[in-house]
Amino acid sequence: MKQVYKQLLLKLQEYLPDFKIANAVIHFDEASPHMHVVGVPVGRGFKRGLSTKVSKRSVFTPQVLSEVLQDKMRADANHYMKAIFQQEIKEKKKGKNHDLTVAEYKVAKEEEKIEKLSTDKIGLEADILVLNHKKSTTQRVLDELDGEIESSNIFLKALQKIKQFIQSYLPFAPLIEEFANHVERGSDIEAGNSFRGLFTALGELLNSFKEIIKDGLCWFPRLMRWQTSKGEVSPVFEDNRNEGYYYRLKSYMDIHTRQEYPKELIQPEIKPENRTGTIEQLAQNVEAVEKQVQLMGVGMSQNHKCQSWQNKK
Repeated sequence: MKQVYKQLLLKLQEYLPDFKIANAVIHFDEASPHMHVVGVPVGRGFKRGLSTKVSKRSVFTPQVLSEVLQDKMRADANHYMKAIFQQEIKEKKKGKNHDLTVAEYKVAKEEEKIEKLSTDKIGLEADILVLNHKKSTTQRVLDELDGEIESSNIFLKALQKIKQFIQSYLPFAPLIEEFANHVERGSDIEAGNSFRGLFTALGELLNSFKEIIKDGLCWFPRLMRWQTSKGEVSPVFEDNRNEGYYYRLKSYMDIHTRQEYPKELIQPEIKPENRTGTIEQLAQNVEAVEKQVQLMGVGMSQNHKCQSWQNKK
């Protein structure tokens, strides 16, 4: 409506250049929005006194009142309503600008009362429909929140189990770091003494995580990975002594596609900053997710209380 009235104000200035507008205010406090315009009508060509002075009659002549303020401005209003709202204004009714007989006036007032009663009834029915819709929507939201809270509790329990699993491996962090350092240097790993049949601490860890690829080749994708330009890879070792105590770094394999790449191609990217899936990282990620879920749980709980209160109201 502001856009409509802005355009009408420009039109008014165009039609009546001698009406100097000082102030224009749109009122939305009644059934029909309307604008109050305050200005100074400037009359010109006076023979007595000043030739130019304030003169309402000079500007607002009967012709101006009828043709401009009633016909042209109404046509313009209808045009802008169509352009902005895709609606037309109501047909002009008899009112202030038309003298009514006593009988016409009484009939008009009765029509207004009937129209108001009808409008009030429609309004009440609409309010009832809206309230019923809100009630059903609120109940649905409450049911969904209950489901989300239950799912969150299950998720938190699963996170707790993962956290306990990770914590059980934290004591092996130094051995895992030693393994990673060997890989990043591209060096072989002496896992034990073949003559005495004893494993080193690192050898025992590798033995528990060893996954056989084929005869003589193994890898440890659950122990340490590196993100490279070829994807996330884990080292492939060969037991060239065929004794199970000595690992020689041979190549790298994509943990998802199992595509194998030569050691010389991937080794420059095997660096500490490219490590992924370490025990420390997993622990940090689980802790971060756990906190986030707890925050979500608090938010859902507060929302649940608010929705319950609104539902009761």
